[in-house]
Amino acid sequence: MKVRRLLNEEVLRDGITVCERHLPYDYPLHWHEFYEIEYVLEGEAEFVINDKSYKAQKNSFFFLTPVDFQSIKITKAPLRVINVMFDGGLIEAELGGIINAPAAVNDYSQQKLDMLFGEYKRRQSLWKFSCRQILNLILADVCRVSEKGDTVAHFDFIRNEQIYLQKHFFENITLNDAAARAGFSPNYFSRLFHKETGKTFNAYLTDLRLSHAALLAEHTNKNVSDICEQCGFKNPAHFMRLFKKTYNMTVLKYRKEIREERREKIMWNSKTKALTFSFDDGINQDKRLIELFNKYGVKATFNINSGLAVGSSGTLNRRGAVVDFSRLALGEVPKTYQGHEVAAHGVMHYHLRQLSDEALICEVEEDRKTLSSLVGYNVQGMAYPFSVSASCDDRVKDILRSKTGIKFARTTDSTYSFELQNDLLQFNPTAHILEWEELFRLAEEFVAYSGKERKLFYIWGHGFDLDTDPDNWGKLESLLKILSGREDTFYGTNSEVLL
Repeated sequence: MKVRRLLNEEVLRDGITVCERHLPYDYPLHWHEFYEIEYVLEGEAEFVINDKSYKAQKNSFFFLTPVDFQSIKITKAPLRVINVMFDGGLIEAELGGIINAPAAVNDYSQQKLDMLFGEYKRRQSLWKFSCRQILNLILADVCRVSEKGDTVAHFDFIRNEQIYLQKHFFENITLNDAAARAGFSPNYFSRLFHKETGKTFNAYLTDLRLSHAALLAEHTNKNVSDICEQCGFKNPAHFMRLFKKTYNMTVLKYRKEIREERREKIMWNSKTKALTFSFDDGINQDKRLIELFNKYGVKATFNINSGLAVGSSGTLNRRGAVVDFSRLALGEVPKTYQGHEVAAHGVMHYHLRQLSDEALICEVEEDRKTLSSLVGYNVQGMAYPFSVSASCDDRVKDILRSKTGIKFARTTDSTYSFELQNDLLQFNPTAHILEWEELFRLAEEFVAYSGKERKLFYIWGHGFDLDTDPDNWGKLESLLKILSGREDTFYGTNSEVLL
């Protein structure tokens, strides 16, 4: 079984990321380069950490190090948690020498987690300092709970070495170096390491390097020589032999097959149909939309222009009606869109095709980074400002792919179908929110579908569109009544259904 490894650059910003996560479905076995805290706010689950099972319920607290494996099986959905991911450099030296094992705590007080989350979200002066201090107070609690007297210390140096290897596996590391760090002879250290991990030191190090090589092959377009060098192998021919022996194929074949497998992976909680919504501009009507979506248990992605989110008020002439066009302030974003997803829409909503390469990168990536910092998770999607002809072509997509963190981008071109698409950077929605005749026809077709191929119903629009006619909000609710609450349908944000 392939085990996902999460990398620092995927989730960490400023050495720490604090966010609230909603997990509606099981999370597969994984591990990561960073430390992690998960605090349960709502729901129930079975947390499996290093093959040991723990019951997770409200006020359960879990701490994991970079060498721990974890999976989550939801028993009462949705599971809502405060998630803290952080680099080991934030741990005070006095704690760093003893906090080297996972911990599970029942009925842990939420107070310090709320303080940490508050400091992270507000980002006032000295917020990084405050986050580090609160984090270490929490870790001190972990150490107190985990104290086991003399039974703890015997193999602590092995876990410390495992954590060291996680961070330095690409360097020139030898058994003698590791033994010296632990204060033992190489032979004695080697026996203890094998007893604790089930592997020799060199086999453990090689497996780490090969695992990272597989990740680079899967998630980057680096050539074999670069992968070899970045994983700590000195001889490309030796690296290729080891890789083929481990994965039964060459690096390039692995890349091809794993990417094809990713497209066919079990997704949508094993359901064949998915429904998602996408709304643009970050405006006042989004609050009413969210009330409706929460009522019917569906999810949406809201695409925001960070440079225009200043709490402005105004009106717009839309389809012959004057409608409210009041943008939310940036500070309102985290609370307003909680439980749904925020995505980029360009800092200032410019026509992307008219921008230079440098300006285009700034317009998209600065918007993405600002929103990511604000909401506490990695924003990976966007909606193109204006039409495809104004904002999307091969040059734009190449820049998004190579120079930004954008993984998918929605257009305004309706397909009136449920077929999945290969080009996630030019992803066309099913229909616009005001195409009511088509929407209700498609809804009946979608509900009736019982085949085995995956089908996606993707609806887009603007909140102000619904104000153009008094009947529109009622029509939306009628549509939700048809589509919601179905056992064969997955209801997710754009990221959850596309990535």
